[in-house]
Amino acid sequence: MPRRSRYRMDQGFGQPFVLNRASPQARGLVAWWPPNGSRGTNVLRDYVGGNHGAFSGDVSWARNAKLGSVLSYGGTNGHVNCGSAARLDNLATGKAFSYAVWVEFTSIANETLLSKESASSSGWFTRIISTARIETKFNAAVTDALSRSDAIISTGVLYHIAITYDDNGDRKARIYVNGLEVAGYQAQDAAVGALVDDSARDLTIGSLSPSFWFMSGIIGDVRMAQVRWNPAEVRHQFTQPWDLYKTPGLPWAGAPAAVGNPWYAYAQQL
Repeated sequence: MPRRSRYRMDQGFGQPFVLNRASPQARGLVAWWPPNGSRGTNVLRDYVGGNHGAFSGDVSWARNAKLGSVLSYGGTNGHVNCGSAARLDNLATGKAFSYAVWVEFTSIANETLLSKESASSSGWFTRIISTARIETKFNAAVTDALSRSDAIISTGVLYHIAITYDDNGDRKARIYVNGLEVAGYQAQDAAVGALVDDSARDLTIGSLSPSFWFMSGIIGDVRMAQVRWNPAEVRHQFTQPWDLYKTPGLPWAGAPAAVGNPWYAYAQQL
């Protein structure tokens, strides 16, 4: 067995890694929550905007062979609350907006990935519904931008899920899984009317607002950008999962997670 280094991805020889601003994945970022940068605390650090998330309920740290540190959700009441700073408010209103999550499910029954929404239908969310479909919605005054994939999600499988939307374009949400747009949609409605103001809602990871549709499984790297990622950019995030990470204590490698990539090797030891 290879000797373990003193280095830990979440410590970086005494200092955390930093955002690799030279990466194409840094374009338009407004928030980035990499669990590898926070393990050992009950706070999920935002490496871009400082909107750190507080743990609540049955959420805890776990390890994943590919991702390193991840958030583990028990499905009862766990979520990470990142608040509602102005930087997080109305990100899709009159603008382009994208976000992505690494995730694996232990059950499929209204599992929320990311939301800035409440039961009063003000904001946006992405969840997995009980029929194994990905559903994402941006609430609007007349018709919501609702997209729902075909049934493609299974338990025990690691996925990279990305959502893109342009309020000045076709006003339809697009869903990507493992670097590719889904082949089929059960629904894909364009928004009609202005998007509903979400500034009164907290951004939560793993639940709809703080009290509905709790996640069961693990969530890894979460990021949001004030651009509409094109298909090549989404694909790059999936194939180059460590491209945003830069640490003085470790040679940077943007290659896909594979044998020979030092980031991947250390992630397996976390």
